Amino acid sequence: MRMELSREGSVVFLILCACGAINLVFYVTVSDPQIRGRRFIQWIGKDFVENTFIIAKDKLKYPPASRAAFSNNTKRATYVSMFQHDFFLNSLRRLKDVKSTEWEERTKQNSFQFNYILNEPFMCKTNSSVHLMIVVCSGVENLEARFAIRNTWGSYILDKNVTSRLVFLLGKGNNSFLQPQIQKESQLYGDIVQGDFHDSYRNLSLKSVFMLHWIKNFCSNSIFVLKTDDDVFVNLPNLLETLSSRSKGDRYILGYVFDNAQPDQNPNSKWYTPSEDFPEKFYPRYCSGTAYSFTSNITNDLLAASMETKLFWLEDIYITGLCARKARVRHVHNKEFWFGRRKSTGCEYRNGISGHKVTVKYMYKIFAELTNNNLTCVDGHN
Repeated sequence: MRMELSREGSVVFLILCACGAINLVFYVTVSDPQIRGRRFIQWIGKDFVENTFIIAKDKLKYPPASRAAFSNNTKRATYVSMFQHDFFLNSLRRLKDVKSTEWEERTKQNSFQFNYILNEPFMCKTNSSVHLMIVVCSGVENLEARFAIRNTWGSYILDKNVTSRLVFLLGKGNNSFLQPQIQKESQLYGDIVQGDFHDSYRNLSLKSVFMLHWIKNFCSNSIFVLKTDDDVFVNLPNLLETLSSRSKGDRYILGYVFDNAQPDQNPNSKWYTPSEDFPEKFYPRYCSGTAYSFTSNITNDLLAASMETKLFWLEDIYITGLCARKARVRHVHNKEFWFGRRKSTGCEYRNGISGHKVTVKYMYKIFAELTNNNLTCVDGHN
């Protein structure tokens, strides 16, 4: 079968072949791939490359970012295209800017493009504002943890006197057979928001940018937001009481605040961060990512800051540190947002707000003890 190209297609094809030939010369003469890429872009010129690929996109008709959803439920299956930037072109811009002395200036603009696989666009549609929007970042496979949260500390949202909402934020898992289960879970509970990106530990920063985008577009009438994980127990009454004591109209992130923390230089560490990934001596002030709350009026500013701040894989440092610094958002320390493991007892959580590394079994245990009117504690602990 013979394929014929239009005149424009032929021109694009020839230009791409020429670029490939030039790149081959650089491949032979320069061994380092990063240096090779930079020299190629510097030699050929950014404008030429950008215009070439803009023509290619136009004439060869790449498929659009927004696609029809696979579910018949249009409420939940609303593929929404997020930031329509081209990853390749922005990568070229970053290569062109590598000579900048400021680390954060290396990336002038991030290229975030998300689609919603599952959505709850009407979650916050109410006649009044939503006092607290709870966003639980959950792993695709952690169905039992989500069930436990709904039946324990998350059940407080069912109180008619509390105007709060709960949503679980997911990405795409490695096992496609889980997706039908996620769809059924979404249809049953109506609290799943799933993005079209790979759900992994290294993508948690991306997931939190996705959270900001969802709040901006679908829950802008919220007053406060709680971001937490599915292995965290939250004492919601204590959190709501703490938030009610804050001044209205204020702008802040509330949580366990770290000052002057240094990047982990141990190659064997889970949090190993080489200096080329983060060359500053200290991380900016930030809150533990296990649980933190913020006023919704900073959502747009954090989202805008993420567009101009080099993506860093440690979510809490990226969102509550780097982006918050750029957005000029202040931090409020509260030690009751404990970032570590607490004793798995009701007494331990009676005066606290959150605790980390809580299994499904202990979610139920802690909640049962906290809601037991006969619970007796000595100095606040068992």
